[in-house]
Amino acid sequence: MGAGSHGTVRILVDTGSGPSVVAGKFRFKEQHWLVPGMDVTVTIDPAAPDKFEIDWDAVASMEDRAAANDPTLADPHGARRRVAQARGVAEADVDTTRADRFEQSMQKAAQAPAPEGKVRAVVLVATIRGQFWTNQHTGHSVNFEQNSAAVLAVNVPGRDPYALFVHKFRFPRLQHDLSGAGLPALVSAGDPNDVEILWDEVPSAASQIETRMADSIAGAEARNRPVADMQKQIMDAVGQAETGPPAAIPAAGGAALGAMAPQMRQMAADNARRTLKYIQDPAQRKMLIAQYRAAGILEEGDEGL
Repeated sequence: MGAGSHGTVRILVDTGSGPSVVAGKFRFKEQHWLVPGMDVTVTIDPAAPDKFEIDWDAVASMEDRAAANDPTLADPHGARRRVAQARGVAEADVDTTRADRFEQSMQKAAQAPAPEGKVRAVVLVATIRGQFWTNQHTGHSVNFEQNSAAVLAVNVPGRDPYALFVHKFRFPRLQHDLSGAGLPALVSAGDPNDVEILWDEVPSAASQIETRMADSIAGAEARNRPVADMQKQIMDAVGQAETGPPAAIPAAGGAALGAMAPQMRQMAADNARRTLKYIQDPAQRKMLIAQYRAAGILEEGDEGL
């Protein structure tokens, strides 16, 4: 965050009607440096919550917060998880894949050898200021490959994590922690501030992107599986209708769908409508609509039919 540049700060507030997220624009300066999960004092008008003001004088410097081992800096994954849960996001909906990859990195570090006088560690970049520069096509951009002030969350297996303020931290070109697994590192056994990132062991950006895409696809498939299973049951019933009476939806079908999250029920209904567009036979269409309604996917009088 460079002097003279602006950015968005989002805060979670409760003005009496439940927690909500509001956002405001602020000028970034050295003393105007926040991280997800941090508590800040604000002045807010309930009638216009997005016009809030931050008490910047009450915000300690990033270096002081790191020295105090602020939990939002020492454990950034945990800080983001607490923010999500404070917003009412269900545990299952919190992005757990990054935390899972980090745990895998910690297990690997615990088993890997280290030179004499060193211990293995995994480092997360809790926050980094970056260097602003002007791109003639896209406007302001941030370059993290320059020497930038940053806070590292240092995790040594078997020890409590700690925050380390670094005045000049540099990502080598095309080497970033895109997956959330952390950066492999060595820490001096006698000086916890002596941290060496093992860049040669960091996976390439391409492989990290591939991993994230694979995780996203697997996650989407897992979330959609209940709907897909229900869809298969119904389509199987359609096939059986050609040779015999309509097959009944399993008794648990409607109840199972009713227990789904609203977004899952909406997804199922949208899929049902798309399927019905391809059913030309009136008898099959009528039977399939009845099956969808019996499963609780579509309601009586649905205008989309």
